[in-house]
Amino acid sequence: MGRGASMTAPSDPIVPPPQYLYAQAAAAVSTLQLFYLKVNKQNNVTSYLSKWV
Repeated sequence: MGRGASMTAPSDPIVPPPQYLYAQAAAAVSTLQLFYLKVNKQNNVTSYLSKWV
């Protein structure tokens, strides 16, 4: 996570640029959507989760 902040060279080193925050939020939403679709396709959350345990 720290490497991404150094690449964008924000004006304030403590606060990441809005574009970076938006990209992080978009990635999180798309990941949740993919996970939700996979669970819905199986219709069985326990069997889906058991594959990763």
